[in-house]
Amino acid sequence: MGLLQITSVVVLVLQVFGAHGNLPLLPGNRLRTGADTEYPDATLIDCVKGNMILSDFQRSATYTPTQALVNTNNFDRYPFTSHAVIPGALVDGGIGRFSFVKLTHGILHKRTVFALQTSADGEYAYWMPQGTRPTELDVPQHPSANQPHFVFTPDFSGCEWTVTPMANGMLRIKHVEGGHENEQFNNLPSWQKGGDVSYGMQFRDYGYVHRNGILIKHATAYAYMHYSDVTRRWTLYVQHQTCAPRPGNTVYDHEQIVTMKMNYFNQKTWNPITGTEFWDIPSSRTASPMRLQRRS
Repeated sequence: MGLLQITSVVVLVLQVFGAHGNLPLLPGNRLRTGADTEYPDATLIDCVKGNMILSDFQRSATYTPTQALVNTNNFDRYPFTSHAVIPGALVDGGIGRFSFVKLTHGILHKRTVFALQTSADGEYAYWMPQGTRPTELDVPQHPSANQPHFVFTPDFSGCEWTVTPMANGMLRIKHVEGGHENEQFNNLPSWQKGGDVSYGMQFRDYGYVHRNGILIKHATAYAYMHYSDVTRRWTLYVQHQTCAPRPGNTVYDHEQIVTMKMNYFNQKTWNPITGTEFWDIPSSRTASPMRLQRRS
């Protein structure tokens, strides 16, 4: 094995197993494109070969984002999804109220999913759409007590999350669609990106896992940003998912989720969650030294 190959393996191991401090710097202020977004020698896991169960998951409880993500260890134990969010007035992004619904299967014991929903009595948070509507969302680097402390966005299956610290005390964040890196980020002028130094979570950072010495491509993730009043910084949390439940038709009552049909792969050799990790968001426009952190 050559030096370049060894270096690539070491970097990948660090990425997959959460050895991160700050969100990775984007070299040249650009995202990877084309074949460079993936590791070519990875094996794509076929979840369909598992025992697929198509069934309704029923609402069993409702939580605020703080209860579901901060005050418990739910994020380390159960799959999360934003699939059922109906943006409504937030189709172009902005501030809304959100809650999480705990969905369980009455027969499949210990089968639980947390689904994000808009909720009139929920907690205020930012919603960041993906793609070109709009091209960005700006949030304060240090929100006040009355400003949202969460950023939510659709699930990830090839997309990227970019963060650019701005000179005006804001963070410009984007959910860039996979395959559209150039038009949605790379080819934008620096002022539209928010500056000339950006950080990001790319597909290589969440789409792979090592198992028994084999590099596996599993492709999906759930991610959100949270601001801590204790550390006074934003953090991007990522849940790596392998054969996680695939959401289907959702039933609502007064815009609240009642049931969600799931293609749940009851694959005994794979857990739906293959790890969680987190990156701190640099609040300055220059790269900060790496600090190793792991959540699981």
